[in-house]
Amino acid sequence: EAAVSTADALQRWGRVAYLIGSVAAALALRLATALRPFALRLLQAIWEHQRRQPWPVLLGEAAVALALVLLYLLQRFVKKKRYIPRSRAFVAARYNALRRRYNHFLSGLRRTNAQLAAAFPHIIALVLSLASWSSFPRTVAELSSSGALTFLTLLLPGGLTAVAVIEANPRALGVCYRFWAVSAMLAALEQALRLLPFVGGAIFGGALVSTIKFYVYLYLLLPYGGTELVYRVVAVPLVRRYVAHVELATEKRRDESSWLQAFSVLKPLLFGFGGGGDGGGGRRGLIATVFEELVNVVRESPLMLVALPTLLMPGLFTRYGQLYLALAYPAYGTMKVRRGPAGGQRAETS
Repeated sequence: EAAVSTADALQRWGRVAYLIGSVAAALALRLATALRPFALRLLQAIWEHQRRQPWPVLLGEAAVALALVLLYLLQRFVKKKRYIPRSRAFVAARYNALRRRYNHFLSGLRRTNAQLAAAFPHIIALVLSLASWSSFPRTVAELSSSGALTFLTLLLPGGLTAVAVIEANPRALGVCYRFWAVSAMLAALEQALRLLPFVGGAIFGGALVSTIKFYVYLYLLLPYGGTELVYRVVAVPLVRRYVAHVELATEKRRDESSWLQAFSVLKPLLFGFGGGGDGGGGRRGLIATVFEELVNVVRESPLMLVALPTLLMPGLFTRYGQLYLALAYPAYGTMKVRRGPAGGQRAETS
């Protein structure tokens, strides 16, 4: 009985499948019949267009088609012979061997003089930079004035950061975050000097600054380059000395701050000033909205209030406030990391 029921079910499904196939074949035949004149006219138009072309154009098109076919065959050949994985393995092996030799050399130098071993990569980078600048000044000037500087400052670090985020690599993410913090600090310093009335035009008037920037960012992006050095020697001490203790002290007292409590007393008055309170359809006054945003900014980070007085100053100082909010404060926010258990979190520089 089970076999008979299974055979009946298969027979029914076979009939349904045959019906569906017959309908699909009929539709395909009708579609092919309808599209056949259009396809013939299209091929005829292409043939007439190609007949009117001169021989150099036809030869160029044939060369492009032949190049595409050769690229396809080359891709299949390379994939079959596994040249790309073998090349990657060869380069990785050579790089690891060179890195082991370099680390062995540094270890021997560190046993002799630790300071010289720490400064050796930076000395090599400085010597190579000066040698290339003195040997090929025109080439370096063209590179620094072209898109190479944009590639070094935005495209290459952005690509490395995207790869680190996709791969969820904590070590690579830390390196990228440190680079962006140092880059933001350098950009803030450059823009601050450019805004000076007389000094900015004198310093940034020539092409020398672009060349220096090219070498600085190239030095920051080297595997043994200056991102770690600038971050550890310059950025972290500045933050710990001038910024971090202010932020920590303010965070400890911001909940019981008397002036924030005094502002909260004024909140009902400000809500009623704008022509609509909570009972007037939920509309808020403009001043109340500005007040709420200001209190949120203060609670998030009082350091952002440094730029607030510049709104009431002349345009030059307002631009400095914009520069502070656009570059300086994000650099500090990148450096600030929350660590510790949930009950006692603390802000540190990492």
